[in-house]
Amino acid sequence: MHIDSIYESILVSPTDSELEAVMARYNVQERFDNFDEQLEELYEVMCTAESHAKDAALYKAFATKLFGENLATAGMWAIYPWAYRAVRIMPKEHFINLRTARNRNIITAEEQQSFLTGVVGVAGLSVGSSITTTLALIGGVGHIKIADFDTLAITNMNRISTSVTNLGLAKSVIAARRIFEINPYATVEIFNDGLTEQNIDAFFGGSHPLDVLFDEIDNLKIKIDLRLKARDEKVPVLMITDNGDNIMIDIERFDQGVTSLFHGRLEEAKAKELFAAPSIDPQTRAQLTLQIIGAESGVPRMQDSLVEVGKTLPSWPQLGTATTLAGATGAYLARKIILKEPLMSGRTHLSLDATFIPEYTGEQAVQERATKTQQFVERLRKR
Repeated sequence: MHIDSIYESILVSPTDSELEAVMARYNVQERFDNFDEQLEELYEVMCTAESHAKDAALYKAFATKLFGENLATAGMWAIYPWAYRAVRIMPKEHFINLRTARNRNIITAEEQQSFLTGVVGVAGLSVGSSITTTLALIGGVGHIKIADFDTLAITNMNRISTSVTNLGLAKSVIAARRIFEINPYATVEIFNDGLTEQNIDAFFGGSHPLDVLFDEIDNLKIKIDLRLKARDEKVPVLMITDNGDNIMIDIERFDQGVTSLFHGRLEEAKAKELFAAPSIDPQTRAQLTLQIIGAESGVPRMQDSLVEVGKTLPSWPQLGTATTLAGATGAYLARKIILKEPLMSGRTHLSLDATFIPEYTGEQAVQERATKTQQFVERLRKR
């Protein structure tokens, strides 16, 4: 297997007779072993009151009870072939306990366990890459399915947190590697061809059916297909759209009886007609996208930029501030859904501008933006 297609950590026990052979096979150049420090932290987490006493006998009894007399054989080695590194870590249960210890009790232990059993699908890895990373950071969703057909270009790097060493690599591989570097015990399925008619059933179902779907793709036809499928499978759809420094959040609770697509902004008959068509022409796609997103939603500089796409701009602008905001928001929403906490369908705007710019919501500023939006729509019609 070529190194560019490897994205999972390789887990090997210290007692495995093949350990050195596996290390050699993956050309491991560096080994990191701070297991003793991890054990001390685990003691503090599991026996907080006792650990304050600094009693060596109590600590030794704790360590021996968990791992026996020979600590050199405890834990697992996680090998990262793309980095030529290996790290010695705690067994899965204790690793997860340590990784999420600072979440409690903002997220309780019981909630953390339930969150970890969730299955999330992320289609599109621009905004989506931030969502997958944040889900991994907070110790949620032990099973993630990610889909994107594209490779990393240098123009993506204003919003995708990655390294120039990954240029030309599949975005799905980059995202999966980041997840495994945070949680070597994760389960990730990647769909390097993006979502197609051939693989959409596997993406939604298989042995791990989706609990939540994030739609972060650009293809309108596939967006419609995703919603028709999600409605059939009763899977909630979350779509977070960047808007300058701000984001727009769409929540479609197909798991709670919602039936309209895009909050009714696209008629059912039209949606099915477009889904059945072999393709959607660019003009129709632009009109429908504007209809779904809403011309009034764009901040002025975004509106100015959109009319320049194909003229002075090769594509629409996106900022890392919005992508980062989307990652935090997406992980929060996924957790609420998986933990079955109240979360209704609808559209919400999360605006840094409205929060921090003086008079942004004042009457004059609102009127100026409304005028700007009308001019934007008229300019689009003349294109």
